[in-house]
Amino acid sequence: MNKFIFKISKVVVNNKIVELFKKNPNLTWPGTQASLMEVVLMIHMTGEVKNDRGRKASLTELTIAMFRLFNKKPPRNPTKIINNLRKRQKPKEKSILYRVLKYLYPKL
Repeated sequence: MNKFIFKISKVVVNNKIVELFKKNPNLTWPGTQASLMEVVLMIHMTGEVKNDRGRKASLTELTIAMFRLFNKKPPRNPTKIINNLRKRQKPKEKSILYRVLKYLYPKL
């Protein structure tokens, strides 16, 4: 089985991560920061995205890469956003995962 490995190039300058993806002016994320963070978390949980050292990309690496890909400012604390997602009052109505599952399986 041929697995797709998504390489993340990382350059560290003055202890800061510089350019994981080049910005693409054609791609934007009109949704909320929380919904993009949900997508990042789902991708991270698969463990399929590798960094330039061949290891599973960290949540921070993946967050920065995805937010930059969609021309959004990466959050300073991705874990805090995830914790807020867990505290949702009505997760079914707000979750992007639920909306995708509802689309795939309308009888849900």
